[in-house]
Amino acid sequence: TTDDIHSIDNLAHAHIAQCSAENIMLWCQFIQTFGLHEITAIVLAKDYHFKRVRKETKN
Repeated sequence: TTDDIHSIDNLAHAHIAQCSAENIMLWCQFIQTFGLHEITAIVLAKDYHFKRVRKETKN
């Protein structure tokens, strides 16, 4: 019935919203743990640089 379809649809939307909220919370924890450290920024900058240089040498 139409009510069943709406009920399933609402339930699916609720689950998606819950997963999205949990994902945002996990990203915030990750950023707080790793993103605020200077060494992390240095390592990521070096990694980005090496990947960019490697890509340029392939072209």
